Amino acid sequence: MIMLVAAAAAGVWFVNGGGLGAVGSPYANSVGVLDMTGDADYVWVTEGLSFISAPSRMEPGTHTVALEVLVDDLIHNVVIEGFNGERPVLQARNPGRYLNELTLEAGTYVYWCDVGGHRQAGMHGTISVAGS
Repeated sequence: MIMLVAAAAAGVWFVNGGGLGAVGSPYANSVGVLDMTGDADYVWVTEGLSFISAPSRMEPGTHTVALEVLVDDLIHNVVIEGFNGERPVLQARNPGRYLNELTLEAGTYVYWCDVGGHRQAGMHGTISVAGS
């Protein structure tokens, strides 16, 4: 199950495992709450066409996760296989840190950036979710 808080120019909406609904282009808005100083349990950091830092292990349960875009004006996101209809759980259009809540059970998950060509450029990985 995923709990997602998303902010866009039109307002704020909540998604509980069911996708984003009618939100126009999948890259038109950021998915997450922009918070330049917010604490996150796990962070994906992008620069250019790569995740320069990303979690490889997580504890099961609900966590605050973040996508941080450092310097570029590219759109990036994080899609996790089998969650949210394989729509982004985090997405950023501009530099900044975008936060959301994510709930994962134990297992191994594949994640990627699904912006055209980004996964093929190397923006993908796996996360092992297991207790300590």
